[in-house]
Amino acid sequence: MELVLIRHGEPAWVEDGRTSNDPGLTPRGFEQAEALRTHWALEGATDLWVSPYKRSQLTAVPVADALGIEPTTYQFLAEVTNPPSWHGGTPEEVAEALDEFRRRHPDEWWAGFDGGETVRDFHDRVTTGFEQALKNLGSSRTVDDPILWDHDLDRRIVIVAHQGTNAMLLITLLGLDVVAWEWERFYSAHASVAVVETSRIGPSKAFSLRAFSDTSHIPRTMVTR
Repeated sequence: MELVLIRHGEPAWVEDGRTSNDPGLTPRGFEQAEALRTHWALEGATDLWVSPYKRSQLTAVPVADALGIEPTTYQFLAEVTNPPSWHGGTPEEVAEALDEFRRRHPDEWWAGFDGGETVRDFHDRVTTGFEQALKNLGSSRTVDDPILWDHDLDRRIVIVAHQGTNAMLLITLLGLDVVAWEWERFYSAHASVAVVETSRIGPSKAFSLRAFSDTSHIPRTMVTR
């Protein structure tokens, strides 16, 4: 089994001078999404899972067209929920809130932004939903060693989501301990691609990282983070 994790294209966070918690894509973001059509990791894909947010839905359009696959939207793939107050605010206000958050002690990062989803709740939402989706397909963790998986599916699942979501998926698949700054540990470019696939470990399978934040399909001048 292979999992192809795609981050959405460049989002249009600011429209008419106000920020949005569910933005679409910039013109460059649309171009980045179109460039995904040619990425090598899409070949042989069997499934397409997408976050419900606009930036991921729009990024998935050319991917779905290239694959000829109807996408399935999963709520658990949504990015961490921002504070409601950020929607309709000014860019300066949001930048100030981000700067203030970064100055906090690392232990305080678990609480997330005031009024938003906590990192622990975000992690639990993503991992629980993801593992249930795989279980529905017949793949689950082994009882004796949670890093290993009992069943290997003959599937290549393409997931179009977010930096934070994809980071949580990676730590789950690779058996890493979660930290409150996963967005920084797995920092990826817009419309970039990560690939994990299973390898046989005795009678079971384990996931290994084969590519991360690959932007070979995007012209260098169009790569953004």
